[in-house]
Amino acid sequence: MRLTGFPLILLAAGAAVGTVALTVRMWPRGGRWRPLTRTVTGVCAELLVVATVGLVVNRYQSFYPSWQALTGGDAKQVTVGRPVTAGQEVPDFRGAAGRWHLLAAPRISVPADYPARAGVTFPLLVVLHAPVDGQAVQAAAARTPDVVGLAVVPAAATSPADVRALIDEVRHSVRVSDHGWAVVTDRPHRELADRVAGRDGTVVTTTGRAWPATLAAAAGELPPPLTAPLRP
Repeated sequence: MRLTGFPLILLAAGAAVGTVALTVRMWPRGGRWRPLTRTVTGVCAELLVVATVGLVVNRYQSFYPSWQALTGGDAKQVTVGRPVTAGQEVPDFRGAAGRWHLLAAPRISVPADYPARAGVTFPLLVVLHAPVDGQAVQAAAARTPDVVGLAVVPAAATSPADVRALIDEVRHSVRVSDHGWAVVTDRPHRELADRVAGRDGTVVTTTGRAWPATLAAAAGELPPPLTAPLRP
């Protein structure tokens, strides 16, 4: 079961309700073991209620989008830290596709002068595409100036929460503006893109045959990079 899925939440909620009912039923019983039974059932009921609430919050906030993220299973494969500064490299997500239920590891591209502009944050351009378009998207993103590109290859199991969790991780690792971002997508991933963007991003659709022009057009609608004194 997925950590953010409804089946796990329903299972935890059912166990919590059952334990609470058992606690109420056993409260006046138990004889000389009454203090112990009350303590055990009460503590179990409280833990299950807290776990259920935690699962619900995690589903909508995506603190831990997968079991691997919860257990730290990808810790050696993903570099996460403070915003990248001059002389540092962007995170390498190779081998971490399963963390967000993707078909391939996400790829990050930054402007050529990114290391030299240590005090600047850049708008984010998220690209949802099929595996066959990987090279074309990477080439187009590398030629799109003044934006950080995030190329994502969704799978059937990829949820909006997975993509948002990946975006949040990029925001913590790369100098990305908090307010400027857009989602570019091919037609098969349009529904996912709409749900990812919500009311915060701009979705641009492409046929997959004109990635450079589409990415350039999307980047043109984003705010310019901001230096430290001007960052909101």
